[in-house]
Amino acid sequence: MDTRQIDRSLWPLIIAHRGDSTSAPENTLAAFQSALNLGAHGIELDVRLSSDGVPIVIHDETLDRTTNGSGPVSSFTIKQLKLIKASNQVRHSLVYERLPTLEEAIRSIDTRAEIIIEMKGNDPMLANSVAETIAQCRAHQRCMVISFDHSMLKQFQKLDTSTLIGYLIDTRDACLMDRQCYIKSLENIILTLQPSFVLPHYSLLNDNLMDLAAQFAVTVGTWTVDKNSPITRMINLGVSRLITNNIELALSIRNKIKPPEKETRWT
Repeated sequence: MDTRQIDRSLWPLIIAHRGDSTSAPENTLAAFQSALNLGAHGIELDVRLSSDGVPIVIHDETLDRTTNGSGPVSSFTIKQLKLIKASNQVRHSLVYERLPTLEEAIRSIDTRAEIIIEMKGNDPMLANSVAETIAQCRAHQRCMVISFDHSMLKQFQKLDTSTLIGYLIDTRDACLMDRQCYIKSLENIILTLQPSFVLPHYSLLNDNLMDLAAQFAVTVGTWTVDKNSPITRMINLGVSRLITNNIELALSIRNKIKPPEKETRWT
């Protein structure tokens, strides 16, 4: 159950997917700040472990796509990773930013903003490191930890009972071909994992799934919703968090459907 005291009239919270990657490289402090400046209510970011066990904010298993480096993230120490720069093409110019650690990201993001941390990969020590970092930052009340990996979330739960967890559901799940299998699988996840949230891909969401989640007092979020029609449908379905790359469009549609009492900008 989502036990945070968040007024449901504010739903959905618009969560920036890896920050604002139109103005800075994804998963960097500059991208996070830009997203909040645009009015996003929170940040979704990805974490992996360096070779010496430090959680670093990066999506891919390798450095190749998003940085000026090359090779598996897990083969570099944190000191080595700090010499590598995230890069992105922004308005015809190549922009570089350093890779932040999870601790740096949490401490830099406005305390009023929600932080959704996706644990990537299958390193058994990642859950431990994420739990330790959240505790060090005393950030239990503003972080949520999510993963596609059921066992990794169970491990995190053993270490941290204060931070909310969410289970991600992918369109590649073979069980989705059978509706009854899908519903039964979701019921089993909810009963065994007892997540605060489930986060199916938006293409999987409908009234039946929303009703099932409500039966178990589980909150529903969704990802990654970037176009007008699905954003509108998700808001009308009543999701609590909408993860998007298109922050301004999502905010505009949300505010037309549910006009806010006041504008929120973290500046």
